[in-house]
Amino acid sequence: IVWSNIPDEDQPVDVTANGKKQGSTAKRWNEPQSRSKNCSVELFRSFKELLAIIPPERLPATLRVDGLRMYLDYKMAAKDYQEAQKRLLEVFQTWVRKPRNFYQFE
Repeated sequence: IVWSNIPDEDQPVDVTANGKKQGSTAKRWNEPQSRSKNCSVELFRSFKELLAIIPPERLPATLRVDGLRMYLDYKMAAKDYQEAQKRLLEVFQTWVRKPRNFYQFE
C-alpha cells in the first residue's frame, strides 16, 4: 500500500493498493487512469518527458547511447544504479525481485 501527496490539481492524493489507484475497478484495471503516479510506467513517462526537453549534449553519456527504448534499456544503462543495486542485493539476498519482462515496456 502506498500513500503519497503528489501535487496535482485534479487528484492531489494518490492512494494505491496492489499497484493501482484506490477505487479502480477490474474493468478499468489496465487503463492509464488506474495507474499510480509513482508506478514504473508513470515514472518512466515523466523521465522521457524530461529527456525530451534537455539538450542532448547536456545529458550524461549513459543517456546518449543508441538503442535506449525500453525501461529496462535505461535501467541497465545506469551503471551507478546497477552497481548500487548489486551491493544492496548482496546484503538483502532474500529480497524478492521482479522478472525482467516486467521492465520491458516503452
